[in-house]
Amino acid sequence: MSTPRKQISPHNLESSFILSIWQSAIRLTLFFSISRWSLDLLGTFVNFILRRSGRKDITYGWVEIEVLVWTAAAGVALCLTTELKLSSSIVNILFILALLRLAEILIIQIDMTLFSTYQGQAYPVRSLRRTAILAIHNYIEIIIWFAFIYAAKSADFFTPPNTTLNHLSTSLYFSAVVMTTLGLGDIYPSSSHGRYVTAAHTVIGVFMSIVVFARMIGQLPRIDTFDSDETEGGIADRGPDEAGEQTGRH
Repeated sequence: MSTPRKQISPHNLESSFILSIWQSAIRLTLFFSISRWSLDLLGTFVNFILRRSGRKDITYGWVEIEVLVWTAAAGVALCLTTELKLSSSIVNILFILALLRLAEILIIQIDMTLFSTYQGQAYPVRSLRRTAILAIHNYIEIIIWFAFIYAAKSADFFTPPNTTLNHLSTSLYFSAVVMTTLGLGDIYPSSSHGRYVTAAHTVIGVFMSIVVFARMIGQLPRIDTFDSDETEGGIADRGPDEAGEQTGRH
């Protein structure tokens, strides 16, 4: 006679320390987010003006403004680097800004995917389609920032320096190839620093591809089926008249 399996209540389980460590690290990093503080200050000022004029506050719109502004900033940085001869100090400042922004995007996406939706409370979003589109914007922004990095640091990542990456189209092409893990092999880093950056870019590309595909797939329309084994509450569970009215077939 088999011994009945002991039932374990979820309330009696110990908390996961690895989840706690990751969550604390994510929260701490988001607290020092460059976008968080800049948008909070700007939002406080603009919403104060809107209240004084009797208009509604901007809430979700700040996220959209942030994504568009950062994408534009990445494009401007790339164009200035490839089309103009910027001083090394300006390039280094933009390089640090690019690294901070890339880390911020990655951390925000990890937080939204693994932590914010599992806090035991409602986590409403403005729109699921909007969330998917914003993820696509982040994907494009990452490509542009890494194109800037490859163009700005081509002398450090390639031995001998690959002058073709100083062109706008080539840097975008190489960044897109690495981001999608395509790896054609016509351009590749030859220094250790270049390999580290390219490897990090590939990992970020895989993660962001999963995020974008998951959110896009989540927006696919639900398809009814007559097979009751495939769906619960679908057409097969309705009467023939009701099913015929919905499908247009009688």
